[in-house]
Amino acid sequence: YFGVISVTQKFLPLLRQTGDGARIVQISSLAGLISGPAGNPYCASKFALEALNHALRVEMAPWKIAVSAVNPAFTKSDIFDKHDQHIKARLANVPP
Repeated sequence: YFGVISVTQKFLPLLRQTGDGARIVQISSLAGLISGPAGNPYCASKFALEALNHALRVEMAPWKIAVSAVNPAFTKSDIFDKHDQHIKARLANVPP
């Protein structure tokens, strides 16, 4: 999230100079629109990115700079395996 803010801020002067036709595209996730149990940090960062996107869309309107987010669907990746391992390890330490 903070990396996206930093890069966006660096390019804003050039984007404002370009004006109409300039575009900010941020890669988010469906996790920024829905959340599930135990995915709090990841989902929270994606929800924050969605909020940033909505605010930027309004703030960039005077320069006619388009702002959009791409929300890819869930795909099989290591993040889910690591998540499952983390949850199992945490639950193993929960007393009955």
